[in-house]
Amino acid sequence: MCRSATYFLHIPNVGCGQVGGGGDDQVMQVLRRLFSATKGAAAILALLMISGSSEASASSLEQALKFYSAGNFAKAKAIFLKRVEEDPSDPRVHYCLANTLLQLKDIPEALSEYHHCLELGPSKDIYEKCHRVISSIEIPLKRAREEYKMRIDVALARIEKQAAHESDRRAEHTEKTSKVLLDRAQIKAKEISETAKQQAEDWIERSNYNLQSYEDAAEMRSAAKAHAETVVTRAIIQSKGHEKALAETQTGLKSTAANLQSHFRASSRIRLVPEGTNLYIRTYGN
Repeated sequence: MCRSATYFLHIPNVGCGQVGGGGDDQVMQVLRRLFSATKGAAAILALLMISGSSEASASSLEQALKFYSAGNFAKAKAIFLKRVEEDPSDPRVHYCLANTLLQLKDIPEALSEYHHCLELGPSKDIYEKCHRVISSIEIPLKRAREEYKMRIDVALARIEKQAAHESDRRAEHTEKTSKVLLDRAQIKAKEISETAKQQAEDWIERSNYNLQSYEDAAEMRSAAKAHAETVVTRAIIQSKGHEKALAETQTGLKSTAANLQSHFRASSRIRLVPEGTNLYIRTYGN
């Protein structure tokens, strides 16, 4: 026979975003403003670079500029990457590459290029722009990550508390059910014994107290005793079955809680659903 057990746990609200390991909507708002600002800045810088470059370099930069201005950031990135390989010491190329990566929403790599650009000692204008972008991203991102971690910690604690509460609730229900079963069995066994005793006495009296009636009465009491013991034994078996089912349920709840917790910890790319969503995990066994 196939038995289904349903474990219910409430998913706490975490409200995380998807930027670099747990973020916040304010980070995305900052990034949207930066996408617009850096698009023009990189284009102007590329024009200045063309004027001071060799014919071949100027041609590639001009092509990168066209791709960038047209919104084809993937092709612009490929050209800027090639220029970085050819001249890794030019902070202007790193700045353009950083802006391109930012447009492609590759935030970690963009930040890396902005920092690299600063290490190469760029002009004052580029230096200030790099610092502005880095501060605009890293400060709210750090704050968002800290808030996210706090929310995750609260969520993990709530999951554990819910699992423990549900486990205790089911344990209490199982204890009450077992007690009712055993109490009813004891009452039934007592009724069987008392009824058999009365029937045996009546039989002896109706038989005028002959020897055979005493033997018959003994058999009646013996059969009643066996019947009463069977009733109690059956109740004990049922009680143990409930206890076994409880143990399986508690194990399932622990597994469910651990699974939920691992999902909360596992990936910065998952977006946790708002509070109020229900999760049901079904397990089946023989």
